[in-house]
Amino acid sequence: MKFILHITDSITKETLRVSGGVFMVRAVVKDTEFETEDGQKYNLRKGDKVAMYPPAIHKDPEIFENPDVSTIVTYSLFFPLSLSLSLKYT
Repeated sequence: MKFILHITDSITKETLRVSGGVFMVRAVVKDTEFETEDGQKYNLRKGDKVAMYPPAIHKDPEIFENPDVSTIVTYSLFFPLSLSLSLKYT
């Protein structure tokens, strides 16, 4: 049973990483200064709304190695071999 849950968990997480497409909107709870990597600064005021689109992060090669390839790895309880399923998304 634990093996089946491991497989289900792997498939669910990889599916959400590849196909999740929901904007996350949050309210700023205190005044904050936000600085980007290139040095631009933005002031966020308490009550402002900010949005994030997770699929943009899920396709970032700095975070995920080969972000356009979906890999679901399962391990067999009965065989010492592992099965790896890789799908390339374009």
